[in-house]
Amino acid sequence: MSEDLNFVPFVVALLGAGVGIVGGYFVGVAQSRNERRDNALAEISKEMMLFYRSVVAWTGPKQTYGPLTAPNTSWRDYCRRQYEAFLNAFYGNGIWLSEDTSEMIQEVAEASRVFLNGVDPHGRLMSDGTSASDWRAKNVLPKVNKVQDALQAEITASRSIIPYRIVIKKNALDTENRG
Repeated sequence: MSEDLNFVPFVVALLGAGVGIVGGYFVGVAQSRNERRDNALAEISKEMMLFYRSVVAWTGPKQTYGPLTAPNTSWRDYCRRQYEAFLNAFYGNGIWLSEDTSEMIQEVAEASRVFLNGVDPHGRLMSDGTSASDWRAKNVLPKVNKVQDALQAEITASRSIIPYRIVIKKNALDTENRG
C-alpha cells in the first residue's frame, strides 16, 4: 500500500509538468502569432496612411503642407512610390487580414489607382474636370477611414480571449448600425 502512495505524487507531478509544458507552448505560440499579426496590420496601416498623406499634400494647398518629396522628385512620382509601398505591405501581409478587411483595402487600392491615373501632374484636376482634392475626399477618404477602423478592430480583437473573428463581426455590425 505504501508503494501506491509514493507512485501517486510522481504521476501527479509528471502530469502537471506535461500540462504545463504543452500549455506554455500554446500560450507562447499564440502570443507570438498575435504579435506578428499585429505588426503586419500596423505595417499595412502605416503604408496606407503614408500614401494617403502624400496624396493630400499633393492635392492640397502647398503652403499648408510644404515640401515632402525628395529633391528633384515630382509629386506624381512620390505618390506613386508611396502607393507601391502600400500595395507591397498589403500583399505581403494580407494573409493576416480577415476577408472583409482585405476587401476593404482592395477598394482603397482601386480608388487610389483610379485617382493616380486620373489626376493631372499638378494635383489640381481629375481627367473629368473635377477638383482632385474633392474627388479624393469623396472617393478615397471614406474608404481609408473604414479600413483604419477595421484594422484597429482587428488589432483590438486579437487581444481578446474571445476568438477575434467573433469580435470583428460584432464590431462590423455595431459600425453598420451607427452609419
